[in-house]
Amino acid sequence: VSLVAVPRFRNTQAEAVQPKATVGVEEGPDIDELPVKETNSPKNCEVAATSLDSEANATIHSGVLPLLAEALPFWCPGRNRKVRCNTALLCLLGVRFWDSAYASSIGSMILYYVTYTLGLSSWERAQTIAGAAMVAGVTEVIMNFVFMKVYSNGDGRTDKTGAADKQLLRLSVGLKVVNAIGTFLIIGIAPPSLPLFFLWAFTSRINLCSFSFWRITAQCWLVDEDCLQAKKGRREATIFGALSMTAHFAGAIFASATFFGLGFAGLTTRNCGSFCEASDALDQHVCIDDCFNATIKDQPESLKLYIRSILGFWAPFCELLTALNAYSFPIKGARLRRLYHLVSRSRGEDPSNTGATDDAPPAHQARSRIVLWLEESEWLDEAGWATRLSHTNAFVTGRPGKKSISVLFDASRPAGSAASS
Repeated sequence: VSLVAVPRFRNTQAEAVQPKATVGVEEGPDIDELPVKETNSPKNCEVAATSLDSEANATIHSGVLPLLAEALPFWCPGRNRKVRCNTALLCLLGVRFWDSAYASSIGSMILYYVTYTLGLSSWERAQTIAGAAMVAGVTEVIMNFVFMKVYSNGDGRTDKTGAADKQLLRLSVGLKVVNAIGTFLIIGIAPPSLPLFFLWAFTSRINLCSFSFWRITAQCWLVDEDCLQAKKGRREATIFGALSMTAHFAGAIFASATFFGLGFAGLTTRNCGSFCEASDALDQHVCIDDCFNATIKDQPESLKLYIRSILGFWAPFCELLTALNAYSFPIKGARLRRLYHLVSRSRGEDPSNTGATDDAPPAHQARSRIVLWLEESEWLDEAGWATRLSHTNAFVTGRPGKKSISVLFDASRPAGSAASS
Protein backbone atom coordinates (compact mmCIF):
# COMPACT_ATOMS: atom_id res chain seq x y z
CA VAL A 1 0.00 0.00 0.00
CA SER A 2 1.39 3.41 -0.94
CA LEU A 3 0.27 6.42 1.10
CA VAL A 4 0.83 9.47 -1.11
CA ALA A 5 0.69 12.96 0.40
CA VAL A 6 0.21 15.54 -2.39
CA PRO A 7 0.00 19.31 -1.61
CA ARG A 8 -2.27 21.65 -3.58
CA PHE A 9 -0.52 24.86 -4.68
CA ARG A 10 -2.74 27.93 -5.04
CA ASN A 11 -0.17 30.53 -6.09
CA THR A 12 1.50 29.85 -9.42
CA GLN A 13 4.07 32.55 -8.64
CA ALA A 14 5.41 30.40 -5.80
CA GLU A 15 8.65 28.65 -6.49
CA ALA A 16 8.06 25.05 -7.58
CA VAL A 17 9.41 22.43 -5.22
CA GLN A 18 10.91 19.42 -6.99
CA PRO A 19 10.14 15.96 -5.55
CA LYS A 20 12.98 14.21 -3.80
CA ALA A 21 12.82 10.48 -4.52
CA THR A 22 14.77 7.87 -2.62
CA VAL A 23 15.62 4.29 -3.45
CA GLY A 24 13.10 2.22 -1.54
CA VAL A 25 11.12 5.08 0.03
CA GLU A 26 10.39 8.36 -1.70
CA GLU A 27 10.87 11.35 0.53
CA GLY A 28 9.46 14.85 0.18
CA PRO A 29 10.96 18.15 1.28
CA ASP A 30 11.56 18.92 4.91
CA ILE A 31 9.26 21.42 6.57
CA ASP A 32 12.06 23.97 6.85
CA GLU A 33 12.81 23.72 3.10
CA LEU A 34 9.29 24.74 1.92
CA PRO A 35 8.76 28.36 0.78
CA VAL A 36 7.29 30.20 3.77
CA LYS A 37 6.43 33.89 3.95
CA GLU A 38 8.20 35.79 6.70
CA THR A 39 5.53 36.89 9.17
CA ASN A 40 5.35 37.49 12.86
CA SER A 41 2.28 35.37 13.39
CA PRO A 42 1.96 33.45 16.67
CA LYS A 43 2.13 30.13 14.77
CA ASN A 44 5.49 30.98 13.21
CA CYS A 45 6.82 32.16 16.55
CA GLU A 46 5.68 28.91 18.13
CA VAL A 47 7.40 26.85 15.42
CA ALA A 48 10.64 28.81 15.89
CA ALA A 49 10.50 28.37 19.66
CA THR A 50 9.94 24.63 19.27
CA SER A 51 12.95 24.39 16.94
CA LEU A 52 15.17 26.23 19.42
CA ASP A 53 13.99 24.00 22.28
CA SER A 54 14.76 20.89 20.25
CA GLU A 55 18.26 22.10 19.44
CA ALA A 56 18.85 22.98 23.08
CA ASN A 57 17.68 19.55 24.21
CA ALA A 58 19.95 17.91 21.63
CA THR A 59 22.89 19.86 23.04
CA ILE A 60 22.04 19.03 26.65
CA HIS A 61 21.45 15.33 25.99
CA SER A 62 24.89 14.75 24.46
CA GLY A 63 27.51 12.39 25.75
CA VAL A 64 28.01 8.69 26.22
CA LEU A 65 25.47 8.10 28.99
CA PRO A 66 22.51 9.77 27.21
CA LEU A 67 23.50 7.88 24.07
CA LEU A 68 23.47 4.58 25.94
CA ALA A 69 20.10 5.54 27.43
CA GLU A 70 18.67 5.71 23.91
CA ALA A 71 19.49 2.05 23.43
CA LEU A 72 17.79 0.76 26.59
CA PRO A 73 15.14 -1.77 25.58
CA PHE A 74 12.11 -0.19 27.25
CA TRP A 75 13.02 3.38 28.11
CA CYS A 76 14.48 6.52 26.59
CA PRO A 77 14.48 10.16 27.76
CA GLY A 78 11.42 12.18 26.89
CA ARG A 79 9.37 9.35 25.38
CA ASN A 80 6.95 6.67 26.34
CA ARG A 81 8.67 4.11 28.53
CA LYS A 82 7.22 1.30 26.43
CA VAL A 83 8.81 2.61 23.22
CA ARG A 84 12.14 1.19 22.11
CA CYS A 85 14.15 4.16 20.97
CA ASN A 86 17.29 3.26 19.04
CA THR A 87 17.09 -0.37 18.03
CA ALA A 88 20.04 -0.10 15.65
CA LEU A 89 22.32 1.14 18.43
CA LEU A 90 20.99 -1.53 20.79
CA CYS A 91 21.77 -4.31 18.30
CA LEU A 92 25.28 -3.03 17.63
CA LEU A 93 25.97 -2.71 21.36
CA GLY A 94 24.87 -6.33 21.69
CA VAL A 95 27.12 -7.34 18.80
CA ARG A 96 30.17 -5.64 20.31
CA PHE A 97 29.39 -6.93 23.83
CA TRP A 98 28.98 -10.61 22.96
CA ASP A 99 31.67 -10.61 20.28
CA SER A 100 34.16 -9.23 22.82
CA ALA A 101 32.95 -11.76 25.39
CA TYR A 102 33.67 -14.54 22.88
CA ALA A 103 37.13 -13.19 22.01
CA SER A 104 38.19 -12.67 25.64
CA SER A 105 36.97 -16.13 26.69
CA ILE A 106 38.82 -17.81 23.81
CA GLY A 107 41.98 -15.79 24.40
CA SER A 108 42.05 -16.60 28.11
CA MET A 109 41.65 -20.36 27.64
CA ILE A 110 43.78 -21.21 24.57
CA LEU A 111 47.03 -21.52 26.52
CA TYR A 112 45.41 -23.59 29.26
CA TYR A 113 43.72 -25.84 26.68
CA VAL A 114 47.05 -26.63 25.01
CA THR A 115 48.79 -27.10 28.37
CA TYR A 116 46.33 -28.99 30.55
CA THR A 117 43.87 -30.53 28.06
CA LEU A 118 46.33 -31.56 25.34
CA GLY A 119 49.06 -32.15 27.97
CA LEU A 120 51.87 -30.33 26.15
CA SER A 121 54.80 -28.52 27.74
CA SER A 122 58.11 -26.90 26.93
CA TRP A 123 58.99 -26.81 23.21
CA GLU A 124 56.02 -28.95 22.20
CA ARG A 125 53.61 -26.38 23.60
CA ALA A 126 55.49 -23.46 22.03
CA GLN A 127 55.62 -25.13 18.63
CA THR A 128 51.93 -26.03 18.77
CA ILE A 129 50.82 -22.49 19.61
CA ALA A 130 53.15 -20.99 16.99
CA GLY A 131 51.97 -23.45 14.33
CA ALA A 132 48.28 -22.86 15.07
CA ALA A 133 48.83 -19.09 15.03
CA MET A 134 50.59 -19.37 11.66
CA VAL A 135 47.76 -21.43 10.19
CA ALA A 136 45.15 -18.98 11.49
CA GLY A 137 47.10 -15.94 10.30
CA VAL A 138 47.70 -17.19 6.77
CA THR A 139 44.08 -18.29 6.46
CA GLU A 140 42.79 -14.90 7.59
CA VAL A 141 45.05 -12.99 5.22
CA ILE A 142 43.79 -15.06 2.28
CA MET A 143 40.16 -14.74 3.35
CA ASN A 144 40.56 -10.98 3.79
CA PHE A 145 41.36 -10.67 0.10
CA VAL A 146 38.37 -12.86 -0.73
CA PHE A 147 35.87 -10.86 1.33
CA MET A 148 37.34 -7.55 0.20
CA LYS A 149 36.34 -8.61 -3.29
CA VAL A 150 32.90 -9.76 -2.12
CA TYR A 151 32.04 -6.64 -0.12
CA SER A 152 33.33 -4.19 -2.74
CA ASN A 153 31.54 -5.81 -5.67
CA GLY A 154 29.36 -3.13 -7.29
CA ASP A 155 27.58 0.03 -6.14
CA GLY A 156 25.11 -0.59 -3.37
CA ARG A 157 22.79 2.13 -4.68
CA THR A 158 22.08 0.06 -7.78
CA ASP A 159 20.69 -2.73 -5.63
CA LYS A 160 17.09 -1.55 -5.78
CA THR A 161 15.62 -4.58 -4.01
CA GLY A 162 18.36 -4.95 -1.37
CA ALA A 163 19.07 -8.54 -2.41
CA ALA A 164 22.85 -8.10 -2.36
CA ASP A 165 22.87 -6.58 1.12
CA LYS A 166 20.67 -9.37 2.42
CA GLN A 167 23.02 -11.96 0.95
CA LEU A 168 26.03 -10.35 2.64
CA LEU A 169 24.19 -10.26 5.97
CA ARG A 170 23.15 -13.89 5.66
CA LEU A 171 26.68 -14.85 4.64
CA SER A 172 28.31 -13.15 7.63
CA VAL A 173 25.73 -14.32 10.17
CA GLY A 174 25.56 -17.80 8.65
CA LEU A 175 29.32 -18.29 8.88
CA LYS A 176 29.18 -17.08 12.47
CA VAL A 177 26.61 -19.76 13.28
CA VAL A 178 28.61 -22.39 11.39
CA ASN A 179 31.70 -21.51 13.42
CA ALA A 180 29.73 -21.83 16.66
CA ILE A 181 28.54 -25.30 15.64
CA GLY A 182 32.03 -26.30 14.49
CA THR A 183 33.63 -25.14 17.75
CA PHE A 184 31.01 -27.03 19.73
CA LEU A 185 31.72 -30.25 17.84
CA ILE A 186 35.52 -30.00 17.56
CA ILE A 187 36.36 -28.62 21.01
CA GLY A 188 33.34 -29.48 23.12
CA ILE A 189 32.32 -32.95 21.89
CA ALA A 190 35.22 -34.60 20.06
CA PRO A 191 38.11 -36.04 22.12
CA PRO A 192 40.98 -33.55 22.43
CA SER A 193 43.71 -34.08 19.85
CA LEU A 194 46.39 -32.04 18.14
CA PRO A 195 45.04 -32.46 14.55
CA LEU A 196 41.57 -31.30 15.65
CA PHE A 197 43.10 -28.25 17.32
CA PHE A 198 44.81 -27.26 14.06
CA LEU A 199 41.59 -27.94 12.16
CA TRP A 200 39.70 -25.61 14.49
CA ALA A 201 42.34 -22.88 14.04
CA PHE A 202 41.87 -23.15 10.27
CA THR A 203 38.06 -23.28 10.10
CA SER A 204 37.49 -20.57 12.70
CA ARG A 205 39.42 -18.00 10.64
CA ILE A 206 37.42 -18.87 7.53
CA ASN A 207 34.11 -18.48 9.33
CA LEU A 208 34.92 -15.36 11.36
CA CYS A 209 36.72 -13.24 8.78
CA SER A 210 33.61 -11.99 6.97
CA PHE A 211 31.88 -10.85 10.15
CA SER A 212 34.50 -8.15 10.78
CA PHE A 213 33.65 -6.59 7.40
CA TRP A 214 29.93 -6.54 8.19
CA ARG A 215 30.43 -5.17 11.73
CA ILE A 216 32.52 -2.22 10.57
CA THR A 217 30.07 -1.50 7.75
CA ALA A 218 27.10 -1.60 10.13
CA GLN A 219 28.81 0.85 12.48
CA CYS A 220 29.27 3.27 9.57
CA TRP A 221 25.60 2.91 8.62
CA LEU A 222 24.57 3.71 12.18
CA VAL A 223 26.78 6.81 12.29
CA ASP A 224 25.60 8.04 8.87
CA GLU A 225 21.96 7.67 9.83
CA ASP A 226 22.50 9.47 13.13
CA CYS A 227 24.34 12.37 11.45
CA LEU A 228 21.57 12.81 8.87
CA GLN A 229 18.77 13.06 11.41
CA ALA A 230 17.27 16.52 11.75
CA LYS A 231 18.10 18.85 14.65
CA LYS A 232 20.89 16.67 16.06
CA GLY A 233 24.57 17.34 16.38
CA ARG A 234 27.22 15.07 14.92
CA ARG A 235 27.88 12.25 17.38
CA GLU A 236 30.09 9.87 15.42
CA ALA A 237 32.91 10.07 17.97
CA THR A 238 30.46 9.46 20.82
CA ILE A 239 28.92 6.47 19.04
CA PHE A 240 32.26 4.84 18.27
CA GLY A 241 33.41 5.56 21.82
CA ALA A 242 30.28 3.95 23.29
CA LEU A 243 30.73 0.85 21.13
CA SER A 244 34.41 0.54 22.08
CA MET A 245 33.59 1.07 25.75
CA THR A 246 31.03 -1.73 25.61
CA ALA A 247 33.52 -4.08 23.94
CA HIS A 248 36.29 -3.33 26.46
CA PHE A 249 33.86 -3.67 29.36
CA ALA A 250 32.70 -7.10 28.20
CA GLY A 251 36.26 -8.20 27.49
CA ALA A 252 37.48 -7.20 30.95
CA ILE A 253 34.53 -8.81 32.74
CA PHE A 254 34.57 -12.17 30.97
CA ALA A 255 38.35 -12.48 30.77
CA SER A 256 38.55 -12.01 34.53
CA ALA A 257 35.58 -14.30 35.20
CA THR A 258 36.96 -17.17 33.11
CA PHE A 259 40.41 -16.75 34.66
CA PHE A 260 39.01 -16.84 38.20
CA GLY A 261 37.02 -19.91 37.25
CA LEU A 262 40.26 -21.86 36.83
CA GLY A 263 40.83 -21.68 40.58
CA PHE A 264 37.32 -22.88 41.36
CA ALA A 265 37.82 -25.75 38.89
CA GLY A 266 40.81 -27.01 40.90
CA LEU A 267 43.89 -25.54 39.19
CA THR A 268 47.03 -26.10 41.26
CA THR A 269 50.31 -24.43 40.39
CA ARG A 270 53.90 -24.99 41.45
CA ASN A 271 57.02 -22.81 41.18
CA CYS A 272 59.24 -25.35 39.43
CA GLY A 273 62.20 -22.94 39.22
CA SER A 274 62.41 -22.46 42.98
CA PHE A 275 61.76 -26.14 43.57
CA CYS A 276 64.65 -27.26 41.33
CA GLU A 277 67.04 -24.65 42.75
CA ALA A 278 66.42 -26.00 46.23
CA SER A 279 66.86 -29.59 45.08
CA ASP A 280 70.10 -31.49 44.40
CA ALA A 281 69.33 -32.02 40.69
CA LEU A 282 72.36 -31.94 38.44
CA ASP A 283 70.52 -30.66 35.35
CA GLN A 284 68.19 -27.81 36.20
CA HIS A 285 66.46 -27.83 32.79
CA VAL A 286 65.56 -31.51 33.08
CA CYS A 287 64.34 -30.94 36.62
CA ILE A 288 62.09 -28.05 35.56
CA ASP A 289 60.63 -30.09 32.67
CA ASP A 290 59.92 -33.05 34.95
CA CYS A 291 58.37 -30.78 37.56
CA PHE A 292 56.14 -29.08 34.98
CA ASN A 293 55.01 -32.41 33.48
CA ALA A 294 54.19 -33.68 36.95
CA THR A 295 52.14 -30.52 37.60
CA ILE A 296 50.14 -31.10 34.40
CA LYS A 297 49.41 -34.74 35.34
CA ASP A 298 48.34 -33.77 38.86
CA GLN A 299 45.53 -31.49 37.66
CA PRO A 300 42.01 -32.78 38.39
CA GLU A 301 39.61 -33.79 35.64
CA SER A 302 37.33 -30.95 36.68
CA LEU A 303 39.89 -28.46 35.35
CA LYS A 304 40.00 -30.11 31.92
CA LEU A 305 36.21 -30.24 31.84
CA TYR A 306 36.01 -26.55 32.76
CA ILE A 307 38.44 -25.51 30.01
CA ARG A 308 36.58 -27.53 27.38
CA SER A 309 33.27 -26.11 28.61
CA ILE A 310 34.47 -22.53 28.15
CA LEU A 311 35.85 -23.17 24.66
CA GLY A 312 33.27 -25.67 23.45
CA PHE A 313 30.04 -24.43 25.07
CA TRP A 314 30.30 -20.88 26.43
CA ALA A 315 32.19 -19.41 23.46
CA PRO A 316 29.72 -20.84 20.87
CA PHE A 317 26.85 -19.50 22.99
CA CYS A 318 28.39 -16.00 22.81
CA GLU A 319 28.73 -16.40 19.04
CA LEU A 320 25.06 -17.30 18.67
CA LEU A 321 24.04 -14.20 20.67
CA THR A 322 26.31 -12.11 18.47
CA ALA A 323 24.70 -13.56 15.33
CA LEU A 324 21.22 -12.92 16.74
CA ASN A 325 21.96 -9.24 17.39
CA ALA A 326 23.56 -8.87 13.96
CA TYR A 327 20.60 -10.44 12.16
CA SER A 328 18.21 -8.16 14.12
CA PHE A 329 20.07 -5.03 13.02
CA PRO A 330 17.29 -2.90 11.48
CA ILE A 331 19.27 -0.81 8.95
CA LYS A 332 18.63 -3.00 5.93
CA GLY A 333 16.20 -3.28 3.05
CA ALA A 334 14.24 -0.09 2.29
CA ARG A 335 15.77 1.70 5.27
CA LEU A 336 19.27 1.11 3.92
CA ARG A 337 18.20 2.21 0.42
CA ARG A 338 16.90 5.46 1.90
CA LEU A 339 20.18 5.96 3.77
CA TYR A 340 22.17 5.50 0.56
CA HIS A 341 20.05 8.14 -1.13
CA LEU A 342 20.32 10.64 1.72
CA VAL A 343 24.10 10.29 1.89
CA SER A 344 24.34 10.81 -1.87
CA ARG A 345 22.12 13.88 -1.67
CA SER A 346 24.14 15.33 1.23
CA ARG A 347 27.28 15.05 -0.90
CA GLY A 348 25.65 16.82 -3.83
CA GLU A 349 25.59 13.67 -5.93
CA ASP A 350 22.77 12.56 -8.21
CA PRO A 351 21.27 9.51 -6.47
CA SER A 352 19.54 8.45 -9.68
CA ASN A 353 22.84 8.25 -11.59
CA THR A 354 23.98 4.94 -10.16
CA GLY A 355 24.48 2.92 -13.29
CA ALA A 356 21.20 1.08 -12.93
CA THR A 357 19.64 -0.31 -16.07
CA ASP A 358 16.16 0.42 -17.33
CA ASP A 359 15.14 -3.12 -16.47
CA ALA A 360 15.75 -2.53 -12.75
CA PRO A 361 12.57 -2.93 -10.66
CA PRO A 362 11.02 0.20 -9.12
CA ALA A 363 11.71 1.14 -5.53
CA HIS A 364 8.22 0.19 -4.36
CA GLN A 365 5.37 -1.70 -5.97
CA ALA A 366 1.89 -1.75 -4.51
CA ARG A 367 -1.52 -3.07 -5.59
CA SER A 368 -3.38 -0.12 -4.05
CA ARG A 369 -2.71 3.51 -3.30
CA ILE A 370 -4.29 5.98 -0.87
CA VAL A 371 -3.87 9.66 -1.74
CA LEU A 372 -4.07 12.38 0.93
CA TRP A 373 -4.57 15.82 -0.67
CA LEU A 374 -3.06 18.65 1.36
CA GLU A 375 -3.49 22.36 0.82
CA GLU A 376 -0.32 24.40 0.55
CA SER A 377 -0.97 26.05 3.90
CA GLU A 378 -1.46 22.69 5.62
CA TRP A 379 2.23 21.82 5.25
CA LEU A 380 2.96 24.34 8.00
CA ASP A 381 0.56 22.56 10.34
CA GLU A 382 2.72 19.49 10.93
CA ALA A 383 0.47 18.11 13.67
CA GLY A 384 -2.58 18.28 11.40
CA TRP A 385 -1.31 16.32 8.41
CA ALA A 386 0.71 14.00 10.64
CA THR A 387 -2.52 13.05 12.44
CA ARG A 388 -4.25 12.28 9.14
CA LEU A 389 -1.29 10.23 7.98
CA SER A 390 -1.15 8.34 11.27
CA HIS A 391 -4.88 7.59 11.13
CA THR A 392 -4.57 6.23 7.58
CA ASN A 393 -1.57 4.18 8.52
CA ALA A 394 -3.44 2.66 11.48
CA PHE A 395 -6.35 1.85 9.18
CA VAL A 396 -4.11 -0.01 6.74
CA THR A 397 -2.10 -1.88 9.35
CA GLY A 398 -5.28 -2.96 11.07
CA ARG A 399 -6.33 -5.00 8.08
CA PRO A 400 -5.64 -8.75 8.29
CA GLY A 401 -2.81 -10.42 6.45
CA LYS A 402 0.76 -9.43 5.59
CA LYS A 403 1.36 -5.97 4.15
CA SER A 404 4.05 -3.48 3.30
CA ILE A 405 3.49 0.28 3.58
CA SER A 406 5.55 3.12 2.14
CA VAL A 407 4.78 6.84 2.44
CA LEU A 408 5.59 8.84 -0.72
CA PHE A 409 5.64 12.66 -0.60
CA ASP A 410 4.85 14.27 -3.97
CA ALA A 411 5.56 17.98 -3.67
CA SER A 412 5.36 18.95 -7.35
CA ARG A 413 2.69 21.37 -8.58
CA PRO A 414 -0.13 19.59 -10.44
CA ALA A 415 -0.18 20.24 -14.18
CA GLY A 416 -2.70 22.78 -15.34
CA SER A 417 -3.32 24.31 -11.93
CA ALA A 418 -5.24 27.58 -12.00
CA ALA A 419 -3.40 30.76 -11.10
CA SER A 420 -4.56 32.61 -8.03
CA SER A 421 -2.99 35.23 -5.87
